[in-house]
Amino acid sequence: MVKNVSIRDKAELEGFKKLIKKIEKITEKELQEIISIWLESNIQTHHYIEKSYWEKNLPVVEKELPKAEIFVDQIDDKIVGFIGIMDGYIAGVFVEEAYRNQQIGKKLLKKAMELNDRLSLNVYEKNKHAIDFYLKLGFKKAHRNIDEETAEKELVMVWEAN
Repeated sequence: MVKNVSIRDKAELEGFKKLIKKIEKITEKELQEIISIWLESNIQTHHYIEKSYWEKNLPVVEKELPKAEIFVDQIDDKIVGFIGIMDGYIAGVFVEEAYRNQQIGKKLLKKAMELNDRLSLNVYEKNKHAIDFYLKLGFKKAHRNIDEETAEKELVMVWEAN
């Protein structure tokens, strides 16, 4: 079981806020940290999808990640969360398990919202926690799909700047 890591005081929190950054040219170390978070987060969050599905897709994600606009949150030079965006489509928001529920995902998503007038994403209908998260940040349900690879129902959600 992973223990949650908490931000203890305001000064530490202020320093924490400054660590979000855009990856301009991804290094091998950054890629491996991001891939690790992607895989573990998907396996933990989407327990209704076989682990082998995520493992099978790992090489594709590894190949496509450098093409995305990636923002990361770091603590002590360690990536603890990231968001990947391709042409206004959020490919995913992922946070390492020990750092979840500490506003990291929200901070990453807000950064994407600052830089885009419109964002869209797909989320599995069974992932109620994520759907609530996106709704609270102003995303709206646009329509439903079936993910052909997993046969899972998913929502397409959209956010537009006012």
